[in-house]
Amino acid sequence: MPPVCIDAKKIYLFPFFLAVFFAAAFFFFAAIA
Repeated sequence: MPPVCIDAKKIYLFPFFLAVFFAAAFFFFAAIA
């Protein structure tokens, strides 16, 4: 049961980290340009 919980948590957090990464990259390139 714990591995399933950890896997589900990773699935739920992945889009959040992906959005944070793209937002950071956008502001980074916006600051350069």
